[in-house]
Amino acid sequence: MREQDILCFITNAPINDYDDRDLVDHELIDICRESITKNLTTLKYIPSELGNTIANIYYKLCLLTKIDIRAASWFPDKEDIVNNCISFIKSYNKLKTDIISIPDFIKWLREIDRYNEPELYNYSVEFVIDCLKYDIEDIGFKTLDERMKERDNKKQYIREISNLVYILDV
Repeated sequence: MREQDILCFITNAPINDYDDRDLVDHELIDICRESITKNLTTLKYIPSELGNTIANIYYKLCLLTKIDIRAASWFPDKEDIVNNCISFIKSYNKLKTDIISIPDFIKWLREIDRYNEPELYNYSVEFVIDCLKYDIEDIGFKTLDERMKERDNKKQYIREISNLVYILDV
């Protein structure tokens, strides 16, 4: 995979001829699996959309290790350098923040009895998805309807490898 495609995937930028199978780096699958297992044990009892989002966050962070910052092939044109660097830094910081917060989110979800409190559990899952996948700002002050509208606006910009959680088998 080209480094420019990796950067586009990580920063949710458009990728020409996007096929998520092209983004699977089999060398990183084991590293990503180990990291998720070490930090979260398993994602098997987490709803699939949330599990796949978490798998993609870990995978994107692993992909960053593949970028050779010295390589001129991915470096942006001079006129785009500031915007691309800002986008990359924001994306990196978001990934880092997500990686730090995911274990707490998962612990919180596992403490909810999904059979006796299904509404609370489902609401909590949607809340975590809105935080991690859709990066909804001021989420605590928005109704579910407001969050759903914001989700719809952001869906086109979300880059995830479909079924990555199943590929990782975590």
